[in-house]
Amino acid sequence: MKWEYDIRKDGDQRQFHGDPLITDELVVIGTDGNMGHVYAFERTTGAVRWKYRVDERGVTSDVAHREDPLAWQYNLNRVASKGEDNGNKENQKQIRGDG
Repeated sequence: MKWEYDIRKDGDQRQFHGDPLITDELVVIGTDGNMGHVYAFERTTGAVRWKYRVDERGVTSDVAHREDPLAWQYNLNRVASKGEDNGNKENQKQIRGDG
């Protein structure tokens, strides 16, 4: 890949977190810090196809892909997902505890 993206322009996030998920068209990865995002970058150009904001420490896991949608964990006990194509089909749920 021959592109880069400065995540600092999108908020107080420090680094990409975990291993990227690479599909035929996308590179999908989360960031962490005081907040974060899950980014879906176009593989060939590095353009952001969509991004999903995550408050409170950002994304704490790798992005998982099992058909559609993509899924990730954040805030220790919540999980979110989005469709691979343009981020539609957004879903969030608590997975355990009071948090």
